[in-house]
Amino acid sequence: MVNTNETQPQHSSEFLLFIERDIGLSKEALDLGIRQSRLENAPLSVVLWSLGLISLEQYQEIIKWLYQKNN
Repeated sequence: MVNTNETQPQHSSEFLLFIERDIGLSKEALDLGIRQSRLENAPLSVVLWSLGLISLEQYQEIIKWLYQKNN
């Protein structure tokens, strides 16, 4: 379990679509990750990886995408 003190931001529809379309995660797996992310107050990408729903390479793709969108 990963817990942070900061409230995690809402996920944009663009971000969730990227995870489904480009990363290849099913809607059901993504929904599970979102629920767990809210429960743990942890970043979605970290939760998806910690649950084994994405590989390390997919995690890195997500981090790269988030970095590009924020810069």
